[in-house]
Amino acid sequence: PLTMAFREEMTRIEKARTMPHRALAKKDRLALTVKAKAELGSVAEKIRDATALDTIAWLSSWLLQTNNNSRYGEVDFSQFEKRAGRDLAEAVRTGFARLWRTREPTFKEDEPNSTYHITAAGLQGLHMELSKGESLPNLSPDEVRQAIRYGAFEINGYPDWFWALVSAHQEIASRELEKIANAAGDGAVSRAHAENLFSALDDAPQSIRDRLAPSAWNALKVEGANGQAYIVGKMLRATKATLNNRKAIDQAVVWGSHWI
Repeated sequence: PLTMAFREEMTRIEKARTMPHRALAKKDRLALTVKAKAELGSVAEKIRDATALDTIAWLSSWLLQTNNNSRYGEVDFSQFEKRAGRDLAEAVRTGFARLWRTREPTFKEDEPNSTYHITAAGLQGLHMELSKGESLPNLSPDEVRQAIRYGAFEINGYPDWFWALVSAHQEIASRELEKIANAAGDGAVSRAHAENLFSALDDAPQSIRDRLAPSAWNALKVEGANGQAYIVGKMLRATKATLNNRKAIDQAVVWGSHWI
């Protein structure tokens, strides 16, 4: 459970957010009380080793307030560092980096429209390290696989670093993405992840498209006319050009005339 100081801080933020007749200034939204900072400092080592999960979840919810683009990962960590100080900020940065490496994304298969703050924290840690993917750090195969698993939980598209990471580690990434594609039947969350992947294949390297096109095509055949037109249409545009079988391409054209 969250400690009293953190509960009080979240209550204060929620109360300020819902106050009428007044636009909430960013400095009010992002205030960090002396009491909250002291409590964070008291568990700094547990934050650093990613064992203070409730505190990390709270930090993730705080960081989400720095984000103006409706994404879980793309937070402005400098806002926290300004208020908490360099030492505590470094403990948080280290803890978030350890979190995504050592903990699988938390989710419930039957709740596709909800994301846990601890999972958002993993995406935030990845954003701090990988940013837009322009200068990727050296990552082990396990780290690449784990980053891809977390990337599937971002909203409004994949993280900015996602396809750069995939392109840089195509063999490892293709196997992990194939797992996501083939897990579509596991439940609502896995299905949403597979559909998001199929509909984003335009952004993938050609080798990834070639590998995943059969899985996407099988999903289309299973869903038929019950699929969402937008998703099905994007899947077709992303995959039909990679299908080598002439009959399959002809069938894609038939589907495309219905959906696109």
